[in-house]
Amino acid sequence: NLLHIAWSSNGQFGSSGGDRDIFHRTVELDNGNALGTLNVVDNQSENQQAPAMAAALDGTVHLVWEDQAKDIFHARWNSGSWGVATKVSDHINDGSSTSPAIATDSTSAAHIVWQELGRIDQTSNADADIYHRAVTVESNESITMTGYALVSDNGGDNAAVAASTFPDIAISTDDRVAIVWTDTLNLLGMGFDRDIFLRTYSACAEGWCSDNANSSWTYYQRPSVGSSYNSESARVAFQEDGALLVAWSEADSADGESNIKFTSETNESDGLIIFSAPLTLMATGGMSMNADILVDAAGNIHFAWQDDGNEASDGSIDGLNPNGEEDADIFYQTKIINE
Repeated sequence: NLLHIAWSSNGQFGSSGGDRDIFHRTVELDNGNALGTLNVVDNQSENQQAPAMAAALDGTVHLVWEDQAKDIFHARWNSGSWGVATKVSDHINDGSSTSPAIATDSTSAAHIVWQELGRIDQTSNADADIYHRAVTVESNESITMTGYALVSDNGGDNAAVAASTFPDIAISTDDRVAIVWTDTLNLLGMGFDRDIFLRTYSACAEGWCSDNANSSWTYYQRPSVGSSYNSESARVAFQEDGALLVAWSEADSADGESNIKFTSETNESDGLIIFSAPLTLMATGGMSMNADILVDAAGNIHFAWQDDGNEASDGSIDGLNPNGEEDADIFYQTKIINE
């Protein structure tokens, strides 16, 4: 089993120079954690950052990142080497393209989402939006990309000025695609604060829509419905039974420190996904942000996040070892939704 790690660094390796490049290395988990060869994925003269990776069922690994010119790039690792990088945000009207996220489906195609400030689908509205493209690598190693899909458009409401930012994507074993992001859109009772929106993809005439959507539903799902304060840094995953799991950062008061909250899908009716009441992870006394989530084969849910706190309110929490300092650390907690 290989663990793949990618990061951005201004370190000099080979001909990488002193700019920031994307580095990659493998770890052989079944061979004493032996380190593989250090590689520069795509050596350019401009800074490259914000890498995100996803493993495909065919044994390849897909990687996306943004460069200094604010474009999104994709490359694929296959049989020990990286292919040529391909620009994903290559539309004539694209602008600042940032914050990429990636997931793969059952055909090993890579689905890429990112935050876009360009006017790809409209001529006048240039607020931040979320876009999607799928990348398929053909048998001859050529790249095929789908067209640009505007995800943050709720039945034509994209004319409204609202910032749709920092997306994440997950794909279930039966190829249900889910995308979450932070949005300032005042819609569906969400108010003027920042909230978490979600869309799922199904093959309907409108393209991006909610599952089994009918004409009365306006396509957006609302994991953070009922929230009174800013909700940010959303992450999405699928549980073993196919239900959605969403986590984000949110404070409980106007001047309070943010905590990590999460909710899971409990039902779906006429295209509207019903989520459970949000639960809150440990209160650390600091700012909790940038969560990530993983569901393992046994159904256990693993949370990891950045935190400025130095202690937990629950001494029985598994996996936490606070060091008593108030610098930013990485915290970890496990939970089972139906415990």
